[in-house]
Amino acid sequence: PQDFNLHPSVAKILEKREMSAQPGGRIDFATAEMLALGSTLLNEDWSRDFSFPHRDVRLSGQDSRRGTFNQRHAAFIDARNAMEWVPLRSM
Repeated sequence: PQDFNLHPSVAKILEKREMSAQPGGRIDFATAEMLALGSTLLNEDWSRDFSFPHRDVRLSGQDSRRGTFNQRHAAFIDARNAMEWVPLRSM
């Protein structure tokens, strides 16, 4: 979001993530994880494509929200007001 204040180190990671998605870019493992999660959210009929029943997916554990390593964050916290932003929710 426009008025969201990322910590500078997290902002750099997101810039790298965006650049890796450009033509000729190299996607790292953490970005590939987010793309996989996002594509699952976008494709509501994915389970029918593979002929198995729909299953809800619940991510749990320490790494599921704000990863142990910054590049694995799926949720971001505003550095000024502690508001949360989860980009996967807006897909």
